[in-house]
Amino acid sequence: ALHTGIRVGELSGLTWKDIDLEEEILYIRRNLLRVHRSGETRTNANVTKVVAQKPKSSDSVRIIPLPPGLIPVLRQHQKEGSAYVVSGVKAAWAEPRTIQYRFGKILQKCQIEYFNFHMLRHAFATRCVSMGVDVKSLSEILGHSNIQLTLNLYVHSTIQQKRLLMQQYDFAIHS
Repeated sequence: ALHTGIRVGELSGLTWKDIDLEEEILYIRRNLLRVHRSGETRTNANVTKVVAQKPKSSDSVRIIPLPPGLIPVLRQHQKEGSAYVVSGVKAAWAEPRTIQYRFGKILQKCQIEYFNFHMLRHAFATRCVSMGVDVKSLSEILGHSNIQLTLNLYVHSTIQQKRLLMQQYDFAIHS
């Protein structure tokens, strides 16, 4: 997620046939999420279920080029076709909240202060902008319908970027 900007539900729904290691691309085709069962009351047991759906919008169905450094890691763990990339204990897949729980445990084990899994998406977007990736391409990779959404929600300037801006400004003024 940190290297592609995908959502936790998209990661949850990812199968090995969605990853083309020869072409080095990732297809986002589905999203797993927990929903309330229709017609059930909250007092009943098992009032929710996990379903696979198309991603949030038509723009969220997308192809993402994989970063070269991620290819060897994926090759090392690759399984056959329809197997889920992140598997569960009781099911073939791991639902989003299980992935978030596992993520929290990894952070704890590594003695890293807890942060929400979704922050990986924010970090990806912010890093891309700081490296000079054009916002239109980034917006498409993130599956947004327009670049304004990307800029408003996912791109956070860093103090280094602000310092660089001020240095460039100062240089322009005094040159």
